Amino acid sequence: MRRTDDQLRFSPSDLAAFMESRFVSWMTRYDLERPGELIRDAPDPMLDLIRRRGREHELLVLESLRAEGLRIVEIHDDAFETTRRALHDGVDVIYQAALRHDPFAGYCDFLLRREGSSRLGSFHYEPLEAKSARRVKPAAAIQLACYAAMLEAIQGASVHTLHVALGDGERVGLNYAGLRYFFDFLRREFVEFHRDFDPEAMPEAEPGEASMPRASRSWRIRLAWAFRAVSL
Repeated sequence: MRRTDDQLRFSPSDLAAFMESRFVSWMTRYDLERPGELIRDAPDPMLDLIRRRGREHELLVLESLRAEGLRIVEIHDDAFETTRRALHDGVDVIYQAALRHDPFAGYCDFLLRREGSSRLGSFHYEPLEAKSARRVKPAAAIQLACYAAMLEAIQGASVHTLHVALGDGERVGLNYAGLRYFFDFLRREFVEFHRDFDPEAMPEAEPGEASMPRASRSWRIRLAWAFRAVSL
């Protein structure tokens, strides 16, 4: 979550955090609007270790794609424009692709070329995220759905499969259509929540399933049903 040119932009991770807790999302926004007022937690060595392992896994996935002989473009400077050019060039894989469709923007680990017409040509792209976990977690599915929505806005063609490279080496495909209803619902709730943000109206923390607001429990039920339809 950040402000650019007086415009608020959110990441797919912000949407996933909102799914888990409105309180956490509100606190993140409050910290953005009133910097320096909140007392931050001390650095957590375990979180640093998780991030490091995640980065190592991502690089392993990158090397595995290289070993397949695929043409890969890595995005560094001028990220959004470089990503746009790579998409139109039709390369096999785009690494660290910068995607944006207001109010969301973010960097997807990989975009994979697939056959099928789009605004780009006789091909289109689907997102792949590297996750060091051994199963697909709901937050990862929501992040991928958000990348897919941004990608569809750019290429003008539907994304059919969301790809996850898991920590045990397995690559899993999720049916985007099966998740779409829940994702659209969640995105709408998220945008409305931050449109109506009030720094003086802090929502209650959600310490556990039993004490969750009814809306959050409803989301879990909707997500559970969505997950029954996403595995290919």
